[in-house]
Amino acid sequence: MSDDGYITLHRKFFDHAFWKERREFSKAEAWIDLIEQARWKDSTTSTMINGEIIRWGRGQLIASIRFLQHRWNWKSTKKVHRFVQLLSENDMIRLEKETATTRITICKYDTYQHVGNTTGNTKETPGKHRGNKTGITENNREDINIAFSDFWDAYGKKVGSKIKAESKWNKLNDSEREYIMERLPGYVSSFSDKKYQPHPETFLNQRRWESEDEMKPRPKIEGAQPTW
Repeated sequence: MSDDGYITLHRKFFDHAFWKERREFSKAEAWIDLIEQARWKDSTTSTMINGEIIRWGRGQLIASIRFLQHRWNWKSTKKVHRFVQLLSENDMIRLEKETATTRITICKYDTYQHVGNTTGNTKETPGKHRGNKTGITENNREDINIAFSDFWDAYGKKVGSKIKAESKWNKLNDSEREYIMERLPGYVSSFSDKKYQPHPETFLNQRRWESEDEMKPRPKIEGAQPTW
C-alpha cells in the first residue's frame, strides 16, 4: 500500500480471466466496474446515439440499465435500477439523463484515480495497453466501452476468425457496440437452428444489426422498470 492510501491495481487486472469469468457480480464488483469503465483521461470525448451527441469526460461514462444488467449478469433491470439509485442517494454517483442514454459521473473520482497514481494513467501505447498478441492497434484501445469478449460470449456461436471479428468490433463506435449488446439476446434466440446463425465475423462485416427485421428488441414486460 502506498503512503497516500492506494492499493495499486493495474488496469490489466480487468483483462485477467479471473475478472472476465462469467458470473453474477456482487455489489462491490459492480461498483468497482463502474469506476473502471469511467473515462480516466482529462479530455472530453463524444459519440452520437440516435441523432444526439453525447459528451463525457474524466470520471464519467455512458451506459443503460440493460447494458449494465448484461455486463454484471444480474437477473433483472429492477436490481440494477435499485443499485444505481442507492449509489446516487449516497452521493457515490450522479445521474444525468440524456434523450438516448444516461451519463454517470463518479463522485470524487480523483479519490479513486488520483492524477499522481500512474497505475491508472499509464502512458503505454494503446497497442500495449490491452496486451493483445495480434499487434493490431484497434484491438488494444484503452477506451473501448464494451470488451469484445462480452460480445463473443453473448453471440454464442464461436466460429470463424476471432482475431478478425475482434478487430471489426473494436472499430465500431460506442453507441453501435451498446446497441448491439442490448438487442443481441433477442437476435441470438431467434435462431432455433444455430447452423443458420451467421458467423460473428459475418454478422459484424455485414452490419446485420442495422436491419430492424433481424435485430428486433425483446418485447417489453408489463410493469418493468424503464431503461435509460
